[in-house]
Amino acid sequence: MNTGPTSQVFNSKLKSAHPCDDRVSVVLDVGGECGRLVKLGHELAVKLARSWEVLSIETPATVPGASADKSMSLALAEAAALGASIHRVSGATVASALEHHLKGMASPHVVLAVRPRATIARLRQESLVEQLAKAMPGATFHVFGSAQPIPAARSWIAARSTPRDIVLTVIGVIITMAIALLLREFTGATYLSILFLFPVIAASARLGMMAAAVGALLSTVMFNLFFLAPGLSANPLAVQSWVMALVLLGVGIYTSMLTGTLRSRIYLSDRNAQESAALAVFAQDLTRVSDWTSTAEVVCREINRMLGANAIVAREIAGKLEIAGSFPESQSLDPLDEAALDWAWTTGEMTGSGSSNLAEASWQFHPLKTSLGTLAVLGISKGDGRDPVMPQQKVLLATMIAQASLAHERLRLEAATICDSQSRECGT
Repeated sequence: MNTGPTSQVFNSKLKSAHPCDDRVSVVLDVGGECGRLVKLGHELAVKLARSWEVLSIETPATVPGASADKSMSLALAEAAALGASIHRVSGATVASALEHHLKGMASPHVVLAVRPRATIARLRQESLVEQLAKAMPGATFHVFGSAQPIPAARSWIAARSTPRDIVLTVIGVIITMAIALLLREFTGATYLSILFLFPVIAASARLGMMAAAVGALLSTVMFNLFFLAPGLSANPLAVQSWVMALVLLGVGIYTSMLTGTLRSRIYLSDRNAQESAALAVFAQDLTRVSDWTSTAEVVCREINRMLGANAIVAREIAGKLEIAGSFPESQSLDPLDEAALDWAWTTGEMTGSGSSNLAEASWQFHPLKTSLGTLAVLGISKGDGRDPVMPQQKVLLATMIAQASLAHERLRLEAATICDSQSRECGT
């Protein structure tokens, strides 16, 4: 391992004989170092003459934290402008998601940040780099040390209990109590407390943790009243009741966490499948159009459909910024919004609502820029004045901006080619 002033390079084995098949992969997570990681990845890609990509990793523990981070959104926009491809990768853990995405590459270069871990986390599993080094022995890891710990995040989505859910839980406990009394009456069985696991588990899995807690406490009280001597009298000091309550509560909490983890993975899988299909349609629509106006209309229509926001695309026509397309049609800008639009066009930075520049504007403007410069500006807004992009949509927006930028670059290159061809014809 070679140590530098800002990063470390770790190569577990010799490089592959076919390095051109691999790329530089920059892994972003929540934190202020996203921009520095993108710059390091770009410099590395230029030095190695390789293509590069920026990865936004989503696991049950990072939803929606990573997508809500503004530094990540800005870093994704910068990476798209520098020519990187942007991908959102999902998995049960960061290591498994990266391993699946990079599978098949002989010697990829992976740029990532390493953050301090709690003692329990270090004892429970190896570090991310150690896990990846075992899974991908030919990879080279460029490690950026960060003093900022990873924010704590819950890796499961708990079902919220409604009054109806609690009523259903109470009914389930009462039915279980009736069955237990019948079994004691006709079979003489006395160890029937295990029956109350069924309503508690069912409630925690389907109706939420609050309903499970109500079911556990109600089961304990009813068992205390009807099964502990003397009958029909409460004994709050009975050890058996306290043990039963703790066991039922523990089972309910664990079941709720387990089903919540599965629920969060299903949510990730469904959302990514829907967005991947929508992005594929968006890319196909962009390839079908060959003029500036049609391209702007496609971009605005898909932004409205996928993000639920009003959208405009402005570009320079005869030395003046003009709206080339909008959805819904006939969108207008007030003077403050026009100033934010001009700022985005001039500086190539995001401006307007939700940014650090002219945040009082009602529109949010994103420059569509590539290596050729800023080609157009995308504006988005919500009619009610809210942030036009929800936290979980920021990576999706960055991907759409990258595709729209490439589409405008294609139009610029086609126009330049036609202009050169006409110039040669005139010269002959």
